[in-house]
Amino acid sequence: MSNNVEEGVASSTPQDSKPKKSLFAAVKEKVATVFASNAPKSDEDGNLKHLHKPKIAESTRKQRDRALLLWDDYMKECHAGVNADNVWVDLCRGCPVAIQHCCTFLEVHVEVAKVTRVVLDEREEVEEQAIKSARSLNTFWKTLIAAADAEILLRKREASPSNHWMMLKRPTDKPGSLDEGPVAVISHWIYNEGADKMGLSTKPKYKKVEFTVADIGLNLKTLWLRADLVHFVQPIQRVFFHALVLLFSLGFHQGMIIGMKYQDVTVAVLRDEDNRRRLVTTFNINRNKLRANAHEHTKGESFEFTTTLLPYALFCLTHLVCVVGIYFDAFEAGYQSIDDLLNTPNLETVDYVHLQWKKDKLDAPIFPMSYTWFWRTLRRVLLVAGFNTLVRIYAFRLGALMEYDGSLTSAVRNFIASHTTKMFENNYETKHVREDLARHHFGAAAGGEANEPLFAAMRDLSKQSDPGAPIEASAEQKRSIESRRDINRMQKELEAAQNARPRIQARIAKAKATINQWRRTLYDLLVLDARAKYFAAANALRSAGDSIEELRDKSRPAKRDCDHAMVNVGGLMELWTGETGFSNRNRKSAKELVFHVEAEGRSEKAMNWLVSYVRQAWSRLRPSHIVPMSEGSVPTTDATFAKKPRAKRTKETNKQQQEEGGNAEKTPRERERKWKCLLCDAKPYKDRSSLTRHTKDNHIARGTFEQSFPCPQCVRDGQVCPAVISGAVIWSDHTERMHHKFCSPFITEEGLRGSGIAPKMPRQRKTPAAGAKPAKRKRERLAEELAPYTGVFVPDSSKLETEESLSKKARTMGPVPEYATCPSLTSSASSDMGGASGILSLDLLSVGSNTPPASCLACSYRQLGRLHRPPSAR
Repeated sequence: MSNNVEEGVASSTPQDSKPKKSLFAAVKEKVATVFASNAPKSDEDGNLKHLHKPKIAESTRKQRDRALLLWDDYMKECHAGVNADNVWVDLCRGCPVAIQHCCTFLEVHVEVAKVTRVVLDEREEVEEQAIKSARSLNTFWKTLIAAADAEILLRKREASPSNHWMMLKRPTDKPGSLDEGPVAVISHWIYNEGADKMGLSTKPKYKKVEFTVADIGLNLKTLWLRADLVHFVQPIQRVFFHALVLLFSLGFHQGMIIGMKYQDVTVAVLRDEDNRRRLVTTFNINRNKLRANAHEHTKGESFEFTTTLLPYALFCLTHLVCVVGIYFDAFEAGYQSIDDLLNTPNLETVDYVHLQWKKDKLDAPIFPMSYTWFWRTLRRVLLVAGFNTLVRIYAFRLGALMEYDGSLTSAVRNFIASHTTKMFENNYETKHVREDLARHHFGAAAGGEANEPLFAAMRDLSKQSDPGAPIEASAEQKRSIESRRDINRMQKELEAAQNARPRIQARIAKAKATINQWRRTLYDLLVLDARAKYFAAANALRSAGDSIEELRDKSRPAKRDCDHAMVNVGGLMELWTGETGFSNRNRKSAKELVFHVEAEGRSEKAMNWLVSYVRQAWSRLRPSHIVPMSEGSVPTTDATFAKKPRAKRTKETNKQQQEEGGNAEKTPRERERKWKCLLCDAKPYKDRSSLTRHTKDNHIARGTFEQSFPCPQCVRDGQVCPAVISGAVIWSDHTERMHHKFCSPFITEEGLRGSGIAPKMPRQRKTPAAGAKPAKRKRERLAEELAPYTGVFVPDSSKLETEESLSKKARTMGPVPEYATCPSLTSSASSDMGGASGILSLDLLSVGSNTPPASCLACSYRQLGRLHRPPSAR
């Protein structure tokens, strides 16, 4: 048997008889160079460097260098005769004297580490301890020993292999565990004797809270509906902030999404199972907080997730990405509109088409907004929305991971959150337990699942919000700040920098930045103090059954111009949510929203709206009931009627004008003096009496003022709460006070009663006196067609408004509009409006242009058959 095998082997050897060429023959000449490059490295003293420092982040390196510099400074000043490096070697041995040195340094560091804090009282500035908790001191201690191990002990271990024991091991578990070693001994001292001795707190003073879906929705609605109070330099920045809020709400760290690039986002057109074209977006999330010294990361360095157009488009990321791509012309196919994006891609026989970005856009950030700017804007939104607690961005992540717990498996949840189950159980739970413990224990006796919506709503921070809380310091408070000693000192430093010769621009800029930052800090303190007093006073009044309307009026800021004062944001909100105001979906509804044809159409309209908005095409976004004034119309602001220099008139000039028959050229002021009717687009009139006759003949006689309506010019000017006109006298007074005298007819109560005007009756003419020459009959002016006055009126429906509040909003001196006391609002408004809270925008566009506004907004909606149906049935 063995012979046969040998013969078989021998028979195959002739084919392989040629010697094989070695794989390393080609690189034989390079081996010597590579070998020399891998020679052991040595330091300046000739010691071999066979150990390497662990890789750390730049911010961590700076913290360690600062801690070690403080240690060296302390030892030189207080223990000049002691070698600071040898203390760490002795600490590795567990020497009591080394432990004594370290404890003394930590105690002295707490005493000398001070921070200056601004206060509002007469002290102005106070010094406080920079380290107030044992946890902060223990973190500093861990940073110090990590720096000592990497910078001092590592060199000693490299100098001699016998020094391998010179290593400081940081405790891995929490204080109170069974960690051993000198480092753990000092950590235990910090939390026990040291905390009592230095007055440090051992319990966290912060309270973990979460952002729920309702809270996120309120923030986003406030971002758009209260744009007059949340300002941006450019409209596209509002879209950036909206998109980042949605990304944060999915539970990602700031390092995962801030600075996200175009190449991390993939947009595609997909054919679904119903043969419909769907837009899908895939986000590549790069993980952060990865261990720099790990050879491999078990969860990978990035992961992806996909989303598409959502039926509740307020939470839709896909349509925001498409809007950004079109605005910056970032698509390689050059899409210039939403229609191009949706209709140009040709699927043919495939079901997926990738809409690629331009190559020069791949490395650019798709939502360019820094973390600091995002946090400042979020804080402003929380103030305007009326949140009682100004929570941090961490609330987004906490709320998302708590929602994932139970709905996702532990493996998927940990994969998204980039941590372990132990980390989640120890750190991602709020102080307030979100479950109904009584229901879980007593079952049906505690109400069963009937109370589940109630306990879900109790998690919402927005339930405790109050939009009437102060959001800005008053003008009087800001003036009082200028008299402070610290502000005066900084002002003098700024003046000295400006008057110095030569002028150093960097010094001036630094002085300006310092005083502006100081002012902002004081303004923030004033707002926080005012809000704390407001919430305390409001709660006391509500507990006693009293109204806080007077308290809210005192804290409301003055209106400001916003970047889209003339656009119909209520229309956008209706496309996004199906509602025009701050209302939220009913939690009791178990019906899931479906992306059907109607929802697809609303998403497309919303994207078109946003594209026009970021391009500042305001004319396309105006409320449709606003009738733009024709060219050459008289403006209605006092600034446009600024006084111009005019020639001084003398007796000679007057005599010359009389000789010329009044044909002398008029001054620019006289040429501009044209009287305009704001109710219709009629031609200008030569004087006020002509405007008054026009108003009486074409508006009063036809019943225009018999029913209340919002001022058309206030709506054109973008007023959030336009004045309500409930009479002709009120119209005359309002136009003269708020717009201009040249737009105001002269109408009084006595004049209306004395004229005896009847609806649709011609004006009575005077009869000529006996013997007088009859006046030439003037041509009858055709009655101008009435312009539609129906439009967007924005009442506050968070509660039924009183007659007093409506009168204040209208800024009128006449009676309260009729709809303020209409039984429709008291009996059915709360149910028909879906429990709306905040601003509700009513669009009465479907009323004909010749139909005057109804006396009640709710009744007019009943006529249209829209208000008295649930939002889902519209």
